[in-house]
Amino acid sequence: MKIAIQTGLKSLEELLKAKGYDVVPFRESGLGVKISIVNDIDEAYEEIDPVTFYGPEGDEMVLLNATQLSEEDILRYVDKYAVKPKRVALQNGLEGLKEKLATKGYDVVSYANGGSAVRVTVINNVEGAYEEIDPVSFFGEGENEMVVLDASKLTEDQIMMYVEKYTA
Repeated sequence: MKIAIQTGLKSLEELLKAKGYDVVPFRESGLGVKISIVNDIDEAYEEIDPVTFYGPEGDEMVLLNATQLSEEDILRYVDKYAVKPKRVALQNGLEGLKEKLATKGYDVVSYANGGSAVRVTVINNVEGAYEEIDPVSFFGEGENEMVVLDASKLTEDQIMMYVEKYTA
């Protein structure tokens, strides 16, 4: 999900990027922005509340006024109003699974380029490169926890069940 942010909010920008959000400069945001974060707004003149919604219900854009909100408040509102794509990383050679995931609305990325925003990675361990990995393995903890599924030991239906469970 794309978040537009005004200049001068560098630490907030870094926090949002670390959480996996696509953060772009406010003036270059273009279409597809669901949350905009602005600062240095004169509330009396602009009449902008700390949290304002623009657009039709269900497709509105949220404007957060950083002048009136703490970073903690902004992160809480972003988490509340963000539509996070369910992102899954796949190792090469799993094209059938890739199509199935994409059809169900998942953001499918390459295993090599997964990044920190991926919670589920599917590998195809047919060559034994990851012999010690169980069919379902967990790495990290808390927000940084990642689930690795071994497609050579699981059926597509089992993989889809685990993907749904761990990307929710």
